[in-house]
Amino acid sequence: MSQHKIFFRISFGLLLAGFLIVSLGASAFAHAYLQKTDPPAGSTVATAPEHLQFYFSEDVDSKFSQLTLFDSDGKKLADLNFKLAPNDPLHLDATLPHVSDGTYTIAWRVMSAVDGHTTKGTYPFRIGKESASCLDAPPATPAKTEETPTPWARVFFHWLSFFAIIGLAGAFFFQALVIQPSLQKAGFPAEHWASVTVTKSQRFLLICWVLFILTTILDLIAQAMSNSDSSFSQVMQSAVMMQLLSTRFGLIWLVRIGLALLLGLLIILKIHKSRAGLWSSLGLSALVLLSISLSSHSAALKDGTVLAIFVDWVHLLTSAIWIGGLFQLMSVAVPALRLIPETNRYKLISQIAPRFSSLAFASVILLIATGVYSALRQVSSWEALFTTTYGRAIAIKHVLLIFTIAVAAIHFLNIVPRLSRIADSITQATAEQAKSLIRRFRSLVSVEAVMVVAVLFFAGILTLVPTASQPQDETALARTGPLTFTGQSQGLTIILTMCSDQVGDNEFDVLVSDPQKNAPVADALQVLVGFNYLGQDLGGLHAIAALKGNGHYRTQGAFMNLAGDWEATVSVRRAGQAEDASVKFSLKIKDKNGQTHAESKPQYDAAMIEKGQLLYTQNCAACHGDSGRGDGPAAPTLKYKPADLVAHRGHHTDQDFLWVVRDGTGLTMPGFKGKVSEEEIRQIIAYIRQLKE
Repeated sequence: MSQHKIFFRISFGLLLAGFLIVSLGASAFAHAYLQKTDPPAGSTVATAPEHLQFYFSEDVDSKFSQLTLFDSDGKKLADLNFKLAPNDPLHLDATLPHVSDGTYTIAWRVMSAVDGHTTKGTYPFRIGKESASCLDAPPATPAKTEETPTPWARVFFHWLSFFAIIGLAGAFFFQALVIQPSLQKAGFPAEHWASVTVTKSQRFLLICWVLFILTTILDLIAQAMSNSDSSFSQVMQSAVMMQLLSTRFGLIWLVRIGLALLLGLLIILKIHKSRAGLWSSLGLSALVLLSISLSSHSAALKDGTVLAIFVDWVHLLTSAIWIGGLFQLMSVAVPALRLIPETNRYKLISQIAPRFSSLAFASVILLIATGVYSALRQVSSWEALFTTTYGRAIAIKHVLLIFTIAVAAIHFLNIVPRLSRIADSITQATAEQAKSLIRRFRSLVSVEAVMVVAVLFFAGILTLVPTASQPQDETALARTGPLTFTGQSQGLTIILTMCSDQVGDNEFDVLVSDPQKNAPVADALQVLVGFNYLGQDLGGLHAIAALKGNGHYRTQGAFMNLAGDWEATVSVRRAGQAEDASVKFSLKIKDKNGQTHAESKPQYDAAMIEKGQLLYTQNCAACHGDSGRGDGPAAPTLKYKPADLVAHRGHHTDQDFLWVVRDGTGLTMPGFKGKVSEEEIRQIIAYIRQLKE
């Protein structure tokens, strides 16, 4: 088997192993997480407060932030007015409209002003009297449980982006700090070296540059889609992109893409080949890396922000020197050396190898030092280092770096000094020894390159917040009175008991036991109960269950205020265990009339459909056509093709259609608020629902 095949198989194996280890993580590193609310989430207040207070972990940008109030039937009541508190971008002050006693949920979505990522979740509360406990009632039959995977598509996307910019910046560092001094020291003509490397070097730079431009543009589009909950076509046809570019994240992105385009101009025109052009290219590359640090997790830290950003930038620079240097060594320098006469080849190798080895060895040491500093700032505890995706990625990344130091030390302290001594006086006897040392040097550098591929993979993970995929629907038991659900994870039995399957205030008891010891687990460090509404993508909420004795942990609150399908996740954290025990339960929550959304689908009578047809003909048919396929007589004159309503109706609820018709979608469709009432919009929806395929 060839060395190249071995190299790629080892690379794939390491990446797969690392992926499996990291994917076991319980949660990812946060961006703008909701840390505190007033009143507290799930609480019951006697009277409706005039204002609600939300406190987040990072600065919030209000342009892509939204707070929406829902009642217990899942009906949207209002988009809340809110403002950032004076001199405190972490604090949102929302005004609550007049509401009567009942259970309510606020679906919040905010964008971090630092890194541009959005987070979302729910804030439930209840207005009225406290409810009595019912957990002493007899339990019901257990329901099924399900574990769900996490998608990692964007990790690959960020991996490519890192690969591109590190390779690009590293090429210039390698040329300036390794090649040029080596040629001068060896007395080898720079023109001759340029002649044997020009094709491979230029091709490498262009590939990295194009890849970085593409991934940077795609990253902006993905960010806009995430922030606005829109599809690709909707984002490209609306003002969402311009709004995003006006944020702090967008302005930094514009600077980054501008620097990258200027750098590309130097590459395409081959200006980088001159001494001044090389150092200009190196400076532009360093500024691009700085723009990445300015929108990193380090930029979100409240204390020592400037130092944290500087350390992150140094981390990226040393990555470029080492990793980008390896790319250049393997893809450009080594092939070029084969084209040079043997005598000159050994002289050049005796200069290039020690220079790069010394530079790489120092870079890896500095890389670990800056990485440890960032880890201490970003990871709250040793436990979090092994129980979160972010912590696991950092831990594995640094293990790889330590292993790389060991590999680098071999050629830095052993092979390179011996090669340098032989190269000064090559004879027929020492030529074979030199060839053997060169082969060993290339092999060790190949191993380093394998580590590099894996390190960049985990670097990509550290920039993301993976979203949990929704589980497959399960039929769960649902009835009035206490309900009990049972599951197993990490050798523990977890039993969740809840008072009721109806919206509103509820009590939850978690019994944790160890079947092997036949005893309850009364010393858990933390027991969390997470709630995620599956009817809409509103985000999740976690509540801490407090120990009540004999392995029972309890929490109370109005956490599930929308009728329909929910997912409850119980996570148990124990001392000395790297991984949380976690079980997911599927729940069907009923409204005050005893119905779920699935059981109460709208029914359309003939009169409603007839009225809807008339309204549709008057207001919609000109663009969407009589058949609803987006082929109306006015469609050819429009800048954007009207939506195919028949195709869309299977993917959207009536509430979705109501919001779009009432409020519009920006550039693609105007809102009809004030022209038709909500009742008339529902009649139009009824008519759309019965259109033929």
